[in-house]
Amino acid sequence: MQQTYILHNDEFIAADQPILSSQNRGFRYGDGLFESMRMINGKLKFPEQHADRLQGGMK
Repeated sequence: MQQTYILHNDEFIAADQPILSSQNRGFRYGDGLFESMRMINGKLKFPEQHADRLQGGMK
């Protein structure tokens, strides 16, 4: 059977290995980050502002 891997924090890990503990805040409280981005004719509108909001939301 073929082994499946995921990329987590720049490291390949077997997909059947746990990467989150039950104490992980995102797991416990459902924390997340969402950003809507509009594309027109294949071009992302306001990419710098989106990147800034995403970076700020990850802090």
